[in-house]
Amino acid sequence: MLEYNLNGAVQKEFINIPKQKVDFDVSFFPEGGNLLAGAVNRVAFKAINSSGLSEDISGYVITSVGDTLADFSSQHLGMGSFAILPEINKTIFVVCKNALNQQKRFYLPAVTVDNKMSLRTDWWKDKLYVSVNKSSGTDLPDNLSLIVHCRGMLIYTEKWDKRKEMVLFDRKIFPAGVIQLLLVDENNHPISERLVFNTNMNDLAKVAFSTNKPSYTKRENVRVEILVTDNNNKPLEGRVSVSVTDDGDIKPDNCMNIFSSLLLTSELKGYIESPAYYFTDKDPNALKNLDLLMMTQGWRRYNVEKILKKDFESPKCPVELGQQISGSVKSGFSLNKPADNYPVTLLAIDYGKMMEMQTDHNGRFVFSNLIFPENTRLLVQSKSPKGSSHVKVSVDSTYCSPSGDLLPILSKRNPNASNTANNSDDEYFAMMSKKGNMRQKIHLLEQVVVTASAQADDNDTKHWASSGFNQTVTSEQIEKMHPTSMLNLLMMTPGLTVSGENVYITRYQSGKIHSEESSAPLILVDGFEITSDMLDTYMPEDVEEIEIVKGAQTTILGPSAISGAILITMKKGAKHSRPLDIDNVKFITPLGYQVTKEFYSPCYETEEQQKQRTIDTRTTVYWNPDVSISSDGKGLLNFYSSDSSSDYSVVIEGITSDGKLVYGKFKIRR
Repeated sequence: MLEYNLNGAVQKEFINIPKQKVDFDVSFFPEGGNLLAGAVNRVAFKAINSSGLSEDISGYVITSVGDTLADFSSQHLGMGSFAILPEINKTIFVVCKNALNQQKRFYLPAVTVDNKMSLRTDWWKDKLYVSVNKSSGTDLPDNLSLIVHCRGMLIYTEKWDKRKEMVLFDRKIFPAGVIQLLLVDENNHPISERLVFNTNMNDLAKVAFSTNKPSYTKRENVRVEILVTDNNNKPLEGRVSVSVTDDGDIKPDNCMNIFSSLLLTSELKGYIESPAYYFTDKDPNALKNLDLLMMTQGWRRYNVEKILKKDFESPKCPVELGQQISGSVKSGFSLNKPADNYPVTLLAIDYGKMMEMQTDHNGRFVFSNLIFPENTRLLVQSKSPKGSSHVKVSVDSTYCSPSGDLLPILSKRNPNASNTANNSDDEYFAMMSKKGNMRQKIHLLEQVVVTASAQADDNDTKHWASSGFNQTVTSEQIEKMHPTSMLNLLMMTPGLTVSGENVYITRYQSGKIHSEESSAPLILVDGFEITSDMLDTYMPEDVEEIEIVKGAQTTILGPSAISGAILITMKKGAKHSRPLDIDNVKFITPLGYQVTKEFYSPCYETEEQQKQRTIDTRTTVYWNPDVSISSDGKGLLNFYSSDSSSDYSVVIEGITSDGKLVYGKFKIRR
């Protein structure tokens, strides 16, 4: 039911929300990329439902004449595999059924004689066996090569020996993570690819955790020692993050950790359900299921015919090595033509820093290798080579902050409770009173009404180039002038000259007034550049201050201010305090790096602090993203416990100086 207020009357309307249709889909992935005729093929599959999550299925593979080739069922999160021996030019389809007995049929691609080849891999007792599977009657060509690498690091590259059925690798020679095996021809054109995952424990550090007491009461000092070593118990140096959370309020995240983030999800496309599961030693089938993930979401196939014709695909975006701002500039009468070799300026408004560059032949620009914190305001501006503002600047939206819309606040209500506005509040207060056996009363204060505005900061709206050395006209002086328009105001401003609709800065030289009408000054209204013909869109009574910048100070404003600059600051709340539509200027606030914030942790050293009546209800008891592990492998930290009686979960994640990953999960008893 939708309830809304219309002209003082409460209106109610029932809206029927259709139930989401329950459905599922299955994708099939032949190992190595190709389905081969006359050869045993291992085919992996992945089933998802309407919500995009995994769906357990079972089924069978049959031909068009009714011959059953294989039966199967999913093994983990909708994934599984089956082996088939397809015949040439035979249609093969798969019949699948989910837990609700919904049945669907999917076709596998027709198998033809096309001399295709595919890589096949098998793990057996810490050994990886690699072979080349091929269509019936196909001979392996000469000069095939096998390339093995991990995260760009080359591990193995050798010519494929046709006399051997397979190549054997020991798990220890591979680093931990996704390993890419690639079969290429003599021109290094890819023919088949297979991804496998290697769990090399030598790349992972061991973490030991100890506290000064076996358990703690409320507001006690907890002293922790962390010991990081390799598999041979040699101390390792590095940096880790440590979080301590209250089990009564927060359930530790068992779906993701540093292993799954750096070694798995960063290497594969698509959403991976519970990636941390594959790094647990509780399930003996975890490694087998991990290989199913490699065969499905790590599956790739190459169009060899297209590659042989040298029809290569190029990356759509350049490699991004740091923060960058990119976009385009358009020119022409309709502002729809790429502006070739147009100047573009990037200005960090809050820091007074500026960068300039020229657009390429497509009108594109990219400011690369930028370093700026979050909430940094940037101004992107362009003009024609002759100084005209008749250009249009567009900034790629992928580099801008997401919208600031807030998510609705959802509260879990008791379906049997009365539907009152205070119901969720009462439940919350009852929970807070009960937590940690606290017996203090919680008082709900009356609503606070703010009747006055906050005192404005005199400098919060001024331009960064503002200076006490500049010639200034204040709002009090403007009020005494009684100007009729902005041009009239600037005409009465000492140091300025108005000719028609153009404004110029007058300079005094040898006692004579010299008007530089050959070049107009830079005009900025609240930091935005405008042209003199736009001045009459503002009202003079809305002006807070006018500053005239000339001389050496103009150099910080760039070449546009070679003839000086006029800084106009509008009053807060002015109707036209900022031009609403300026094609050649864009004001953006991109995502920057997060400024370090210190996590607050209370201290209960004295008896007075121990007995203070303020309730300590911290859910995150301690957090430090940068704990130093010294050369002896030890890291020390301490904090005070809260007033609750729940146990604490401790998660330690980080990287050692030699690149080993650190992960550990521990408990602190209360």
